[in-house]
Amino acid sequence: MDEAFVTAALGILFGFALQKVGLTNYSIVINQFRLKDWTMMKFMCTAIATGSVIYLLFQPETVGMTETVPPVSIAGNLLGGAIFGAGMAIAGTCPGTLIAGIGQGNMDYLTAGLAGFITGGLFFGFLFKFFLGIIMTGFLGEMTLSTITGINPWLFTDLICGFVITFYILTSWKTKEDKV
Repeated sequence: MDEAFVTAALGILFGFALQKVGLTNYSIVINQFRLKDWTMMKFMCTAIATGSVIYLLFQPETVGMTETVPPVSIAGNLLGGAIFGAGMAIAGTCPGTLIAGIGQGNMDYLTAGLAGFITGGLFFGFLFKFFLGIIMTGFLGEMTLSTITGINPWLFTDLICGFVITFYILTSWKTKEDKV
């Protein structure tokens, strides 16, 4: 199967799920940062756990796709995460929820989203050499959390799923407590 088709189909499914869960709603996203609404965190934890299981069940080489583990850069991940998180907190949306929101018809997402995409692209383009220097710092090569910890990938996936279940229980308990 064509990798571009699979990627597009999974992206559409993910966008559909984002919309159905309500992550195209500004208040849900911003309230995650205020620690008042755990919908976004629950969705992302579920996506990570599900993706981990699917990845192990259908190894890329068994379905005719090439496996690539991108090289890990600690400094690059920290810088990228900080910029992404700051932009997401300011805008109240991330690129995925932004595109799903535009598809839903949120015109305010369209305006802010285009401005953010253009500004971010120009910012990165002008400072590319600076960012490249940071990205190459702390370069560890191809690694996964399983290889770093030395834990069997299946056991690691079980731990992720256990964390997600525990997280669901704790946040459900907190939500019920808040309603009393």
